[in-house]
Amino acid sequence: MTQRKTIVTGGCGFIGSHLVDALIHRGDAVTVIDWVEPLADRKNEAATYVLCDIRDRQLEDRIAAIAPQSVFHLAAHIDDRASVLDPMMNAEHNELGSINVFESAKRAGATSIIFASSCAVYGLQESVPMMESMRPQPQTPYGISKFAAETYLSAYTTQHGMHTVSLRFGNVYGPRQYGNKESGAIAIFTEKLLKNESPFLNGDGSTTRDYVFVLDVVAALIAAESGTQSGVYNVGTGKEVSTLELFTMIAKEIGTDRAATPRPEVTDAVKRMSLDTSAIAKAMFWKSGVDLEEGIRETIAWYREHVRGM
Repeated sequence: MTQRKTIVTGGCGFIGSHLVDALIHRGDAVTVIDWVEPLADRKNEAATYVLCDIRDRQLEDRIAAIAPQSVFHLAAHIDDRASVLDPMMNAEHNELGSINVFESAKRAGATSIIFASSCAVYGLQESVPMMESMRPQPQTPYGISKFAAETYLSAYTTQHGMHTVSLRFGNVYGPRQYGNKESGAIAIFTEKLLKNESPFLNGDGSTTRDYVFVLDVVAALIAAESGTQSGVYNVGTGKEVSTLELFTMIAKEIGTDRAATPRPEVTDAVKRMSLDTSAIAKAMFWKSGVDLEEGIRETIAWYREHVRGM
């Protein structure tokens, strides 16, 4: 039996590294395309790593040489607030870069492209949870760029008959997510509290998000690639959790009474977010399996074992 050839763009990142591990475990010949070298805890020795920017003209030749059956496109500029300050840069990465990936995959003969999109495409809606049937109203260039890439990708199904899926992730968290400015609240709160520092809390902490564990997201990516249905699907838990509730849960698990520092000058464009996942459950038999309390415990345990100064 011929080994399946798979490409993961952005495979050196938080989500991508977990996906690479799962694909290697499945038995695939995995090539990672990224513009950075992997950190030690994000590198799988069984994978092949190719240093290349997705915006580079050389990308087509790199993908053609691999001749993959499937491409998972996770590489992106993910800093939502930075996209507001520099929308051109964001569009170059997330729109032009994505088109370069999609077109290169098509020309190389790939049959499936799975795209990591975002719940940011929904923007302001009148009700939650968000459903795929709602009209996207993204509020930032980041959200706009993700929706644009989804729209381009759908054309590869209608025009070329390829199997394409865009997955709109909720707020993904878990081991290997470091607490830098591009990370989610769980990583930032965990790292700060374990260092006995007070993290910032935007406003009164009432903003809600749908927090989904990274291994559940990986399972959704693989389910999407393994199936036959093309389209757009939500990946989340369907549960709203406020930032204040989240901080309280993390502080309790760590065992600290340190308080967060309010930061009223930073506002969130979208105050409420949760995702209806009935469509992906029906089409791909996927549902989240890790509840937030369990996921937080696993994340904190990883930080204590792997991050210096914890």
